[in-house]
Amino acid sequence: MKFFLFTFLALGLCHALLAQNLSPGFVVTSKGDTIRGFIVDGTDAELSPGITFKKLDGDKGEVKYLPKDLVSFGFNNGRIFRSFSFATQNDSVYIFAKRDVEGKVSMFTYARPEENRPEILLTNNSSGRTFHLTPPKKLKIDQNGKSRAGQSFEYLGLLNLAKGVQTNYTSSNVSYHEKSIRKDILAYNQQYANDFPVYRYRPQPAFFYDITAGFSLYNGVGTDFRMAFYGGRTFPELSRKMALIRGVSYRYSSLSEPRRYIRNNSDNFRQQFLSAIPVGLYMQTDTSPVRFYAYGGIGLGLAIETNYHVVNYQDMGNEQEMGFFPALNLGAGVKIKAGSTFIIAELTPPGNRKGLFLNLGLSF
Repeated sequence: MKFFLFTFLALGLCHALLAQNLSPGFVVTSKGDTIRGFIVDGTDAELSPGITFKKLDGDKGEVKYLPKDLVSFGFNNGRIFRSFSFATQNDSVYIFAKRDVEGKVSMFTYARPEENRPEILLTNNSSGRTFHLTPPKKLKIDQNGKSRAGQSFEYLGLLNLAKGVQTNYTSSNVSYHEKSIRKDILAYNQQYANDFPVYRYRPQPAFFYDITAGFSLYNGVGTDFRMAFYGGRTFPELSRKMALIRGVSYRYSSLSEPRRYIRNNSDNFRQQFLSAIPVGLYMQTDTSPVRFYAYGGIGLGLAIETNYHVVNYQDMGNEQEMGFFPALNLGAGVKIKAGSTFIIAELTPPGNRKGLFLNLGLSF
């Protein structure tokens, strides 16, 4: 069994080294030339400092492009990034920002890897001016000789400038959040839809499915095995390390031979557990070909126990007991990329049994 497991994982690793996370797309160079090919995919934050591009004409070489090298790039699903530059205290910074809204005022978002909230760039397509909105900053305000904490809402003024109108905004009307600013820009753009067609990009969720089967690592007497099926939903443009999952698992345990030779004896010799997770959390290390992961979720379980009864050496037969119980499903393991699928090896707790379950399977 150990040799089988080693071979199983080694084959997956060999396939993984040949696989790349490439998606069809295009780049627009600083000279205005459009080149089609494949882009190494990633989250918005991972793509903001630069991309790796492979031409469609069969050239095996890969080209790395920085924001200052391109006007824009995009994927075939409508996910488009544009190059921007803005000044800092020391230098000018070039970044790729993703198109969110198109119209008289276009909205782009720039995700920094270390920040929770993205920065927003608004381009007025009538005047050609671009305005860089950043999250509110905490300030110390001196008032009547006393200091108190406050925030700078500079983004509200820049929002007015981008639209070329004067609106009495407050942070309660338009908060610094993608959803809030997008709603305001879309409402403004609808007024000019005849001259500037309105478009909004909607990130596409990704789904994955895990199927596993396993056995107990505890060398007890009897039979123990487990099967599970989980489905996950994530938004890979935002994060590829976290997903919400749901699924079911089944576990079977039995003694090889009930002890019916004892004069008076009643005991359990078979257990079956079926548990369902309506929602759980799934975390993985990164998007490399070899990924470590863990998951957990609380749900509802159904237990079916088969008991035998012996009275004066006479077998009185079996009876079943059923009951519902709260279920906690946990697991941790490794995924190894093999083409378009993953090979799974994971450990799960045994419930009320000894040892751990080793589960093998596929993720697709």
